[in-house]
Amino acid sequence: MIQSAFRALKPGGRIVYSTCSLDYKQNDHVIDKVCKKYGDKIHVISHDQRFENLAREIPLPLERQGRSPSQGLGKLEKLSKGWVALPDECGWGPLYVSVMEKAPWHSENDQKSE
Repeated sequence: MIQSAFRALKPGGRIVYSTCSLDYKQNDHVIDKVCKKYGDKIHVISHDQRFENLAREIPLPLERQGRSPSQGLGKLEKLSKGWVALPDECGWGPLYVSVMEKAPWHSENDQKSE
């Protein structure tokens, strides 16, 4: 499904990949495979500063109870390609999320090769 989404995506468009799993094979491993297949045509942007700022601002149930999580940014734990919310740390989840952006095509041949 993620490959179909990538092919349908306009240049500069984004895909948000999310699961409710803690399994590496369903999370970062999937993103690694997409990155290997599409190379410089796709960029993982989950770790850019805007996304990290957003991860810090997500209100969590534990914070509303006067407790704070202990891992990652204090909200979500940073993985190699995405972020994960752990139930024991934030009171909800598990939730994995990674954001990818399709690079602009450099030639019509790039578009046809997909």
